[in-house]
Amino acid sequence: MLSVLVGPFWPFMFVRAKVCRLPILGVIYRLFRAIPFIRNDDPNYTTEQREAINQENLARGVQLLRQGRWISVFPEGSSSSDLNLRPLRPGVAHVALKAEDASGWKLGLHIFAYGTNYENSAAARSNVFVRWATPIYVGKYRALYEKNAKEAQEQLIADID
Repeated sequence: MLSVLVGPFWPFMFVRAKVCRLPILGVIYRLFRAIPFIRNDDPNYTTEQREAINQENLARGVQLLRQGRWISVFPEGSSSSDLNLRPLRPGVAHVALKAEDASGWKLGLHIFAYGTNYENSAAARSNVFVRWATPIYVGKYRALYEKNAKEAQEQLIADID
């Protein structure tokens, strides 16, 4: 949520569909422009339903980027007080590359990655440390994407990591 507070625009964000179904949190997430993403382990959907809804929401992300909107993504897919970085999920790379490709590589998209850490993750109101990485220009993956989209996606995720 930190990106919502410091970003110059109020971004949309991909979130786990399960939290959007919670009575109070669901309303809050929708107010914060949540785009639900269904995980493989969500028992409320069949595989076909999950894939169809997720593809629709990824396409919505592409459309939003093409309209000049911002999307906040938590590429680890979850939060934890564990200090180790978990493997990044490919959604952010997929959406960014697809949006650029669909726009003839004229959007000039950048990915602004940052990490947060808390002085004491178990204590309320402890100091938070934010470290911003150098922005990643998505257009630099064009040649690779045009040869092999999956490889470009994997390289972009590796560069974010």
